Amino acid sequence: MPNAPVRRLRKPVTMAAIHPNAGIKSAYQTRLSALIDDMNDSVMWWVRAAYRSNEPEVVALAADASPAKLLQAAVRRLAQMAAEV
Repeated sequence: MPNAPVRRLRKPVTMAAIHPNAGIKSAYQTRLSALIDDMNDSVMWWVRAAYRSNEPEVVALAADASPAKLLQAAVRRLAQMAAEV
């Protein structure tokens, strides 16, 4: 059986790094920050609404319950609502 031809392995092709334009980067950062601020405002609104709707219960809490646990439950519900979208 004759020897099979030897395939020469090519060096992998690598591309030069691509750096974003400073103006585009700044615009993207501004828009991203605005979206994050909007999300934060929305979450804070829902947390405040959940706290206010349970305020009489929060004032008369038993020793084993705390406002933090109620707010934690509200945040979990928000997370579930966001996951469903």
